[in-house]
Formats: sequence, structure tokens, C-alpha cells
Amino acid sequence: MGAYRQMTSRGGKLPARYHELLDKTQVILKQNMPTDHMAPKNNFDYTFQVLVRPRSDWEGQGSQKILNAGIKYFTDGSRMNEGTGAGLCGPGFCRQSAGLGTLTTVYQAELFAILMGARHALDLGWRGRQITFFSDSQAALNTLKSPKVSSKLAWECIENLSELAIQNKVNLEWIPGHRGFDGNESAEDLLAREAAEEKFIGPEPVLGLPKCVIRTDIKRWVQDEANKTWINASGNMAKPDGSYTTNGEETLEVLLNAHFPEHRSASAGPPSSGLNVELRSRPTEADWREAKAVVSMERIQAAVRTFKPFKSPGPDGIYPAFLQEGLETLTPVLCRLFRSSLALRHIPMCWRNARVVFLPKPGRRNLDQAKSYRPITLSSFLLKTMERLIDWRMDQDPRTFPQNPNQHAYQPGKSTETALNELVNRIEQALKNQEITVAVFLDIAGAFDNTSINAIKETVTGANVTIFGWITQLLETRKISAEIFGSRKEIYAARGCPQGGVLSPRLWNLVANSLLVELNDAGFFTLGYADDFVILVRGKYINTLMELLQSALTMVEKWCKSKGLKVNPLKTTMVPFTKKYKMGTLVAPIIFGERISIADDVKFLGVYFDKRLTWNLHINKTTAKAKAALNMARRSVGKTWGLTPQITKWIYTAIIRPRITYASCIWWKKTEQQKAQRELESVQRLALLMISGTISTAPTLALEVILGLPPLYLFIKGEALMGAYRQMTSRGGKLPARYHELLDKTQVILKQNMPTDHMAPKNNFDYTFQVLVRPRSDWEGQGSQKILNAGIKYFTDGSRMNEGTGAGLCGPGFCRQSAGLGTLTTVYQAELFAILMGARHALDLGWRGRQITFFSDSQAALNTLKSPKVSSKLAWECIENLSELAIQNKVNLEWIPGHRGFDGNESAEDLLAREAAEEKFIGPEPVLGLPKCVIRTDIKRWVQDEANKTWINASGKDGEAYVELLIGGIIRNVHG
Repeated sequence: MGAYRQMTSRGGKLPARYHELLDKTQVILKQNMPTDHMAPKNNFDYTFQVLVRPRSDWEGQGSQKILNAGIKYFTDGSRMNEGTGAGLCGPGFCRQSAGLGTLTTVYQAELFAILMGARHALDLGWRGRQITFFSDSQAALNTLKSPKVSSKLAWECIENLSELAIQNKVNLEWIPGHRGFDGNESAEDLLAREAAEEKFIGPEPVLGLPKCVIRTDIKRWVQDEANKTWINASGNMAKPDGSYTTNGEETLEVLLNAHFPEHRSASAGPPSSGLNVELRSRPTEADWREAKAVVSMERIQAAVRTFKPFKSPGPDGIYPAFLQEGLETLTPVLCRLFRSSLALRHIPMCWRNARVVFLPKPGRRNLDQAKSYRPITLSSFLLKTMERLIDWRMDQDPRTFPQNPNQHAYQPGKSTETALNELVNRIEQALKNQEITVAVFLDIAGAFDNTSINAIKETVTGANVTIFGWITQLLETRKISAEIFGSRKEIYAARGCPQGGVLSPRLWNLVANSLLVELNDAGFFTLGYADDFVILVRGKYINTLMELLQSALTMVEKWCKSKGLKVNPLKTTMVPFTKKYKMGTLVAPIIFGERISIADDVKFLGVYFDKRLTWNLHINKTTAKAKAALNMARRSVGKTWGLTPQITKWIYTAIIRPRITYASCIWWKKTEQQKAQRELESVQRLALLMISGTISTAPTLALEVILGLPPLYLFIKGEALMGAYRQMTSRGGKLPARYHELLDKTQVILKQNMPTDHMAPKNNFDYTFQVLVRPRSDWEGQGSQKILNAGIKYFTDGSRMNEGTGAGLCGPGFCRQSAGLGTLTTVYQAELFAILMGARHALDLGWRGRQITFFSDSQAALNTLKSPKVSSKLAWECIENLSELAIQNKVNLEWIPGHRGFDGNESAEDLLAREAAEEKFIGPEPVLGLPKCVIRTDIKRWVQDEANKTWINASGKDGEAYVELLIGGIIRNVHG
């Protein structure tokens, strides 16, 4: 592009120093073609008029007034496969067209069509006339009135129009395209398009090369060269014998052998007896009964909605968005299809095909190794929906499909955070008792890919035979296609389960459970997160601990061999956690014939552990990465250009800061040290300077106050408190002892160990009541009377006032109930509780065979009751009561617009809920359990209070600097 700019600035001559570069390329620029570019010229004195009216002026009779404009020329440009064409439709028999070849843009064709019209009018010698040129290209018209023009074609057009305007009144008008205006349609369809469809014969470019064509051609060349580089690089994949591949086909073979061992070519068929399942007899009644239990229309809709709309599709090209937008039409068809698939224990052939993409693992530099890539399986979302339904069915049978409490992946209420907490608690307890804790961090090579199918089948043998048969065929008939720049191969996988499959995590967990059970039963505490495991042994004598670890690793090796797996000794690390300076000579245990490495630190689940558990390494590594990320973003931020302050602040608060605070619940105590606070402050200061664009000497505290960001060490403590809340809910309300010290320093509600409303998420598919949220228009006029004529009616509402929150219920007869719910209850909870009050009232009356409708003006509450996953104890209790009521009755829940004068709703709100809220609650709180939002708000308040104290206690110099910043106007507006 630099050569192009040099050429245009030198009148078309290319400096000799660029010849060598051009000789190595195939770009158009090499051919030294004339360009359309020129040095910019001023365009202030044009004597024609350019009008771009709003589209509304062309509606109805307005177009006739505009088109009654004296002599009219209609111009247009068009592009087809053969090239570009320009068309002109003028007065009398003026019909002109011109083919402009393949190197002309539509924009140039539009300008050339106007030029053709100007030349035609000049040739006719018009004088004293009103001549109007109609074009549907606003870009072309705006160029002709631009104060600076750098296009030769545009300048020539301006010159001809200006000459014509000497003796005539010349206008250029924008006309909407494709609106049926005769002249415009003729210029486009009959002239410009016909010229574009004819192959151009002659030298090109006709009108001079535009800059965009050159830019596109150079980009194409760069991409082609990049593709060649990748193809050449793909020929450098290391083979098992130490040699390197020479082409894409060999590279693909190495990748497939590494990640899909024992696979067979697609032409040879599945490696197992998977296809024999298709020859079984017709499904039994039990098969159909199980299929109906697993597949329902409500579950299908819930399963489809769990996928993000535009996740990468499988070979069929079906995005989740297609299924989600057409659910109402597709659900009955999918229901029959899925039930048949399960009852027949048959997976349709098109579902079996999966596309595999090999993605480099983050942080890997040796990309010539096959194991540096992760195979991601992209299968049909129809199959994934079916897998989701099977997964939910397995959730309902925990005895057959047990989840080990020491496995923290893919389980409700478990996460990396719970795994790290469990690990750190045990290590800290040992350090406190002056014991040594030796941890071995295991790396199981290719866990998902290499597990034998028989090992997976063994874990599901206790399942229903219908589900067992379906899962068996899923594993045994999996067909995989992979492609690398022209080299394509199809295989049948003989081992493992697909990475990216919905059922794969559960199937792996079932396999890994046996290892966790075996080791923990033998007295070796073992914790797992997916395929990452850590074994802990603790005591006072290191030699004894080494013997115990060797026994544990022998058990691991035996288990791996039984499952077709292997531990990579080079990536398995042993760390002795102790405060002792001398432990004697350590002899590492052996696994798979090799000694594992001994280290002073290790990274596990994104956290750096050092042997003394000081967290120095973690703070240093995390802050260094954060600074590197900020410095990369800094290149896009200037004082007056680049990313806006709002976007820059979002990058810091939504991307970089969460990386720093990750797992802060285990290392928060480090932030009380001055050194750690300074290290953290240096990161936040860099972000503050980027956001504000202020001088580098601005005080950090002042910037934090202006931008509304608390000191980072305080924010980390706040995140640690939220971690304590999550730990408490996952442990049945018990708070781990390691958080007591943190809570003793705060005044948050969490300190009082109050019961919460949170529970581990439960599936909610089989509710028997109906939830309706009609559009607001249905409630207009007589529509409301039809809706309210609904048998037995209950009106519910929740309200919040200064004294607290209240719930109100207005039901049949003299049913008027209200309940004060205290200050720690949200309006959302009050709305749910009001519905619960109504359900209990109806159950107490023993209604049977009635239609009972609950009207609520809270869509949030109603949507929760029909949500496929429920994590609120109050909502779950409400669902249970409504479902019990629906056994003997037809139960509906309807949304009703609030504050619209409907009697029952107004009574529930004004007379009952509001009155209950206005009365001061007397009794222990919380009444309904603390909701997460209240805890989050309370923690934010505490963090802000502590930040305010820090600001108040700061020296007066900081305050003066803050004032100077405001008066000087150095800080840009970052809140607007």
C-alpha cells in the first residue's frame, strides 16, 4: 500500500526500490495500471445543486412533484458476475449503456453514468433549461459536492456538470432504488445490468484502478501467502519416530492417531459392533414408556434454549438459533423423532457425523507436537439436544449414576472454587499442626479421547436398558471428519467420548468416580476436577509420606491400565507443603516406570501454589499478566482518540479485574500485607490512567474516587466474601472456618450466618400447572373481562415500603390475607410468597375438579415457576404446592398488568401487601431466607464504606490534588 501511495504521489511512476517487492507478488499493482487517484483538489465553486431528500418525501404524491423536473436523466451502475456496467436513461430516445470490466466498482459506475448524462446534455447544446440527474447512489452524489476531491473520474464529472450549469440550471437528486420509478428501473435493469452481464473486451481498467480494489487485492495476496505459510507449517508436525511430516495429509494422520487411537477408516466401518444394534427387534412397550419419560415437548424446549444461539454448528449447518426461533412448529416433530430414536436405540446416520477442529492449547509454544492441540468435536445440535434430555434423565437417578463428592466438575453447586477451597483447607490445617503435606498433581493424558468404550459402558450398565443401548450406539458409531487445507479424512472413533459433547462430562465423571472412591477408601485424600486430580498425604515424617504416595500412585497406574489411560510422568508434579527449611533428601515416587518431578510450586486450576502457601508467586504472576494485558490495550487508547473511557473502564472491570480476583476466597489474606497492596495498586493505577487520560503524577486515591473504583485490595476482600457465601450455600449453610477471620473484620449480613434462599439447582420439567404471560394488548377493552372470567381466582402481590416488605392475597369469598416479611425480603420474594399463600389456601379448602387461576403482576416470579432450573428454596416450595394442587384441579398462573384498576389486583396490592409492608415487622429475620442480591448489595456497601474511610484517612495532599484535577479539567467525562 505504501508503494501505491508513492506511485500516486509521483504521477504514476513507481520508485525503483519497490520493484523487488512487486516481483515477489501477484498483485494488480505489479502491472503498473493507471489509478483513479489524484492529489486532492478543492471543490468549492461548483454551480450545480445536489439534493438528498428524506425517503418520506418520495412517498405518495410527493414523488410526482419531484419528478416533474424539466429535462430528466436517470443514471445507475450495476455489478454482475461478468463485470460492472453503467446505464443512462434520458429525454427522447436517449438510452445508453457501457460495460466497464471487472476492475471497476459500482461506485465508479454510478459516477460514470452521471458523466455520460452530462456529456449527452452538452452535446445537445441545451440552454436555459432545468436539467435534473436522478441517481440512487448517495455516495456518488456526496462525492460531487465534497469540498475535497481525490478521484479523477469524480473531478471530470464535476467539470462537465459545471460547464453544463453555465447555461442551465443543473440539479442532482437522490432517488430511492427498487421502488418502481420508470426511468430509474430502465437505467438499472435494462441498461446497467445488461451491460454488466456482457463480458468486457478490451484493456482494463477502464476508469482507473480505485484504491479499494488495490487494497482488496493486496489483502487477498497476504491471505494467500499466510495460507501457504500454514500449509508449509502443517508439514512440520512431529511424528512418533522423531521425523516430521511433509504435507497436510501426513499431518492430519498424526493428529488423528494422537487424539483418536485405534480408529478405523470410514470405509472400513465402525470398529465395534455398533451397527448391529440396528438389527434388533422392534421396541418393546417398556422402551416406549422410557422414551416418553425422557422426552416431552416441555423438556425439548428447555433443552434447546440451553444452547447459545450462534454456537458453531455440526456438519448439518444447523445453528441453535434456527431451532429456537421455530420451536413452536418444530417441537411436535422433534418429540416424535427423539422418542423414536431412544426407543429404537438408534441414532440417525446424519447425527453420527461430527466435524473435528484442532485448536492450539493456550500457552503452548511447541505447536509441532500433536498433543499441543485440543480436538473440539462439532456435532449436530439435534444430537446435542437429545444428549441433554438423556443427561437430565440421568440426574433423576443418582443411585445408578452417582456423583462423587470429591469430584468438583460438572456438578450443581461445585466449581473450581469449591475444589480449591477443599484443597487449601487441608493444606492450611496441616501447616497449622506443623505437619508436612505432600501433594501429587496428576495429568492424565487424553482422558476424554483415550478412555476405552468398554470402561464407559461398565459405568452405565445399571442404567435402564433403553438408555444403555442408546449411549452404547452413541459411543460405537461415532464418525469423525477432519480437514486441514485440502487434506480431508473420515474415521470411526474406537475410544473415548467427544470433547464438546453434552453427555461427555457426565460419562467421564462416572469413569473417574471409581478412581476417587478407590483412593479415598484406601485413606488417600483425592480431589478431582474433570481430568485434573490431586492426591494429598500428610504427616510428620517425609519418608513415610513417600512410601504412602508410592502406594497411591501404584493404585493410579493400575486403574489407568484398566481404563486404557496413562498418566504423563513429565507433567505430574509433587509439591511438599511445609514451613520446614530442611526435610532431608526426597526421593520421588515412580509411576509408569518414571520418577515424577519435585517442585517448590505448581499451577493448579489457575492458581499458583508455593510450598509455604505464601501466595507471593500467585500475586506476582497474576499482576504481571494483568499489566501485560493492560499494556496491550493501552495501544488502542489515547488522550483524545481510540477507545472511549467507558469502553476502557469496561475492559478493566469486566475482563482484567476478574482475572485478578479469581479464587480470591483462598488467598484474600495476602492482601492485608503492604507489599501485596502496592503490587495490586500498581495494576489498578495503570488502568486508572488509561481510563482517565490524566497526567502520570495524578494520585491514585483521587482517580479511584473520581472513577468510582474502590481500592483493589478491598474489592478482592468483597469478592472473597461472595466466595464465602457460595461456599456456605454449597455446604448446606455451614461456613468454612477459614472465613471466620475475614467475617470478623466486616459488618456484613453474612457474618450473622443467616439462612439463605439459595439451593443447588433442581430440574423443573414436570410441573402440571400452566403459566401464561399474555401481551398487554389482550387486556385492553373487553379482553380483560374474558380473561378474568376464569373460575376460582386468586390475586397476589408483593410490595416494599420504608418499614419493609409485605405480601398480599385476595381470593374467593372472604379470603384476604397479608404477611409482613421484614426488611431483608425482596419484592420478588414477596410476589412468590403471595402465590404460595394462595396455593396453601386452595389446598386447605380441598378444591377438586375446579379451574383455579392465580393472577400476579410479576413476570419475574411467573417465569421462575416455569424455569427448567430452579435454585430458590421459596420458588421450589411454591412449585411443589402448585403441583400438588394441580393433581385434582386445572391450575393456571396468569400475568395481570399492575396499576390498571383491576379490583382483585388493586386489593391485593394497596389494601393488603402495602399495609403489611408499612407495619414494622417484629420477629427474627430473614423470614424467607437471604436472597443472593441482598448479600451482594450488603457486601458492596461494606466495600464502599471501607473505600470511603480510606479516602477520608488519606493525607490532605491527595485531596488537594483531587481538586486540582477537577479544576484543571484534565479528567474526561467517563460516566456520561
